[in-house]
Amino acid sequence: MASIRALEFFSGIGGLHFGFNASGANGQVLESFDMNQQANDTYKLSFGKSPVSPYTRGGKLLDDQDNRAKPLLHLLDQLEKMKTPPQYLFLENVKNFEVRN
Repeated sequence: MASIRALEFFSGIGGLHFGFNASGANGQVLESFDMNQQANDTYKLSFGKSPVSPYTRGGKLLDDQDNRAKPLLHLLDQLEKMKTPPQYLFLENVKNFEVRN
């Protein structure tokens, strides 16, 4: 199996990175990105969160009208424009995410 090279957007404190490492998958997280400095500091301590709030049951349920969804929507828009999009895209899953706008 080929080595997986990953970029971790909306990385939060690194939950996806931790799970990726724990899975034993052949690959590495090349770079991580998050706007929250506290999350970045924690991430660096661990190894050095997707804006799903608009989609959670406890949120305002504004879906893509919520400003916190804009970075994710921009990423999805850019993926459609890529000549060679990534082979896999992992997103944090919250209940009802798949049925929201």
